[in-house]
Amino acid sequence: MKTLIISNDEQFTKTIDAFFTRKGYSTIIYKWLIKAMDNLEEIKPDILIMSADEYPRHWKSLVQFMESGIAGKEYKIYLYKKEQVQDEEEHKIQKLNIAKVFYNLDSITLNTTFADCFAKKQQAEPIENTKTQSDNENSLIITNPGTHNFVYGKYSFINEKALKFSTNDEFYLPKINEYIEKLSYRFNNKLYSTSGKILNVAMQDNTKIVTIEI
Repeated sequence: MKTLIISNDEQFTKTIDAFFTRKGYSTIIYKWLIKAMDNLEEIKPDILIMSADEYPRHWKSLVQFMESGIAGKEYKIYLYKKEQVQDEEEHKIQKLNIAKVFYNLDSITLNTTFADCFAKKQQAEPIENTKTQSDNENSLIITNPGTHNFVYGKYSFINEKALKFSTNDEFYLPKINEYIEKLSYRFNNKLYSTSGKILNVAMQDNTKIVTIEI
């Protein structure tokens, strides 16, 4: 079973790496969250652990990315924070499908935090995401050029060089001829990443329909 560790903190990565190695897990360490996100489908970890303090803006984007189903599998996500958050904030974090938040790296804390993982280690490999392929197949994520946050939606191909992207994201304000640095989508059960340029923007009810050249 695999554990993906995302952090640039050497002490944190060494401690978590050693802990899971002793438990019989293989570990993969990434310092850059975006690079880890690009390789999620290939890595297919069973557990994902990241230092939230190092990625205060992007860790939520990673959770949303995984929740969208575009990564092709569901994961157990654990957050490490150096300082205790208030109960209200921790409740909001757990609503984002975070398994647990932990604040120390001592052996008692780690064994308690990951106890459920080790209890299930001998069971069969986790079941793939229960969403149907059709649900995942037309998922698309782009990077908002204005805010650099992720925008989620659905797509359909117009031809091999263009597609239509539909989203209800109220904060996304697409502009014709705007360059999209990062665009990720699933096709034939594979994840593709590319860039693109906006050719046209239309509205249908509350949905933005964006034609993108890829």
